[in-house]
Amino acid sequence: MIAVRAVVIYGFYPILKGRGYGLTKKELLVLIYGGLKGGLGISLTMIITVDPYYSARYRQLATFYMGGMVLMTVIINGLTSKKILEYIEMIHIPEIKIKLFKKCVKEVLNKTQHKF
Repeated sequence: MIAVRAVVIYGFYPILKGRGYGLTKKELLVLIYGGLKGGLGISLTMIITVDPYYSARYRQLATFYMGGMVLMTVIINGLTSKKILEYIEMIHIPEIKIKLFKKCVKEVLNKTQHKF
């Protein structure tokens, strides 16, 4: 599923890059990996589920397998997306911001402890 999504997104990359805010290579990777949640598959399965043309057994199997694929995709992507974002440094916090945050917290604690 990721391979097909990658082919489609790479095909549209020149258009996506030149429109709106643009698209960087890092954002492209996140778009390819993070966009798979199974929405299209589950929608198609819901159509099959209500279509009387298919046998009841086929409809049950289609729903079961697509539900499993959606669940696995959500779990796997959910558990690995943060690591990918950290690896490509999209959620990297600069050291100066960390120091500034710690200093602000220290100031707030010092001022509130003296008041109470």
